[in-house]
Amino acid sequence: MTSPVTAVRVCAVTAATAVVLTSFGAFPAAADTCEGGVASDFDGDGVRDLVIGDPDASVDGNERAGRITVAYGGERAPVLLKRGAGVIPGEPGQGDRLGEVMDTFDHDGDGCTDLLVGLPREQVDDLEEAGAVLVVHGSPQGLGAGTATQVWDQDTPGFGGGPETGDWFGHAIAAGNTLDGDAYAVIGIPGEAVGGFEDAGYVQYVRGDHTASFHQDTEGVTGTVEASDRYGFDVAASNTLIAVGAPGEAIGSEEFAGGVHLFNHEQAGNRPAYVGGLHQDSDLPGGVDGGSEAGDRTGTSVDVVDYRTGTGAAKTMVAVGSPGEDLGDGGTDTGGVHVISAEADGTRHQIFAAFRDTGGMDLAQSSDFLGQHVRLVDTAPGQNATDTSVKLVAGTPGHTVGEERAAGLVQVFHPLTGSVDDRLDLDRTGHSALGAPVAGGYFGMSFHATAEDLYLPTPFDPGDPGAVHAVSWRELLEQDTPAWRTWTPGQNGLPEGGRAFGAALR
Repeated sequence: MTSPVTAVRVCAVTAATAVVLTSFGAFPAAADTCEGGVASDFDGDGVRDLVIGDPDASVDGNERAGRITVAYGGERAPVLLKRGAGVIPGEPGQGDRLGEVMDTFDHDGDGCTDLLVGLPREQVDDLEEAGAVLVVHGSPQGLGAGTATQVWDQDTPGFGGGPETGDWFGHAIAAGNTLDGDAYAVIGIPGEAVGGFEDAGYVQYVRGDHTASFHQDTEGVTGTVEASDRYGFDVAASNTLIAVGAPGEAIGSEEFAGGVHLFNHEQAGNRPAYVGGLHQDSDLPGGVDGGSEAGDRTGTSVDVVDYRTGTGAAKTMVAVGSPGEDLGDGGTDTGGVHVISAEADGTRHQIFAAFRDTGGMDLAQSSDFLGQHVRLVDTAPGQNATDTSVKLVAGTPGHTVGEERAAGLVQVFHPLTGSVDDRLDLDRTGHSALGAPVAGGYFGMSFHATAEDLYLPTPFDPGDPGAVHAVSWRELLEQDTPAWRTWTPGQNGLPEGGRAFGAALR
């Protein structure tokens, strides 16, 4: 690996330029400052906005160049972000897949939410798929209309390693604010070679002006760098803990069994402090369901949420997907999920686990891939948790519905109950807004959850550009026919076209 040598690159786009470049009309009059206090509020008007990635969209003839639609929650018209139009640096390139990886935070502290975008397939220094990350700043005039977009890669001063072919810098990203209010970003680099071990993986951490990087041979971090660990394949973080997935990690002699490392935002040795690891052979109080087996790929997907227990104690939940989990009766890649309750000092224990044959599930199918995508959400943030206020959303995109293979399934669990019986199964059947189950639709590969709403896109239906559907938790759980809201290309002011609209959401 090499040391970083070049300066941060920025795109010199002014607010005035961005207005000219948008194809959806002039921006409405806006305040000079952002109100703040609302998540995913890119123009600071106090109303939540939504960014919708379509990484498979063609742009100016370039297949899978990708684009991002910004659907504002207030009166502002939708805006399309793509390369070659000013806000996003560079020109559209085949296979760029812009919009595949996204998260949000207030990086500059102005009260307007900023968008973090991973471009793991970006060419850097003529090196294919070295990867980069963009910081697209919010402003009272809209996303990308104020401060110029920043570009981070492994040439950025203070960043570890150096760009190499196939590093996939930005394959996974997580962003937010610490308990002290500092903005942070965690960047996964699963293709990074470490000490001659290909695809060992690496993580870059940014907190204000401070940067740090680490891997499994970093002092104080357990484990050993090995080829194909894919450390940083997925990352997640809350304002207390950071989770790093390594689905290629060998546990004992079991290759690709996978595991997860936990860190907190306190600094130890100029990096986030390591507080413990998780895998299916972990020695935790009460044990961990299942066992590490070759090909489990534990850590393919991870998520983290802070919550308060029923007695008011502050804790963190960590969700871990193992989509390659097999069943003893011959079912392969049926998948599974674990939820761990953790504290900032690393104290942790399993509170929930689900596999396709867990009592009450009875849904086992080969190639289901339960846990390919997981999300945790506290629907009553700041309040003491009830049995059902914290939810785990888990995707099983390979699930067959009726005769439709790989139509997909989304399940909502309540991990604090410790039971799979209190859950909701969503396979598009019975919800007309979602359409009928579609073979090869992989429903559950992508979704998003906030304290108020569940967002379920249908981006992979063959021959369809995709759509995003949202419903409030209250209506979904309490009403037989909840009212869904839908975003569809070419309707209600949204740009036409696309190919995988909703493959990523924030």
